[in-house]
Amino acid sequence: MCGPMERAEKELALQVEDGHRDLTLEHAGIAVRLFNESGRRRGLLPDCLIAAAAIHDGTGLARANLSDFRRFETVGLKLT
Repeated sequence: MCGPMERAEKELALQVEDGHRDLTLEHAGIAVRLFNESGRRRGLLPDCLIAAAAIHDGTGLARANLSDFRRFETVGLKLT
């Protein structure tokens, strides 16, 4: 829920979100691989960390802007 959000968007996000997840070494390892394989572009690391946690945990990713995460579908990210 980073960045500007309308009130309705925040309320929806809170309904979808089911708690926090701690970042693990396994998540970090996947994120580093995604970052390196994606061209190490500035600003991409946070997306890699989010995608890595969802891939490792086998969960879907619900985002308002899915276009930033489509690149990770080929490595197992499920977008919802």
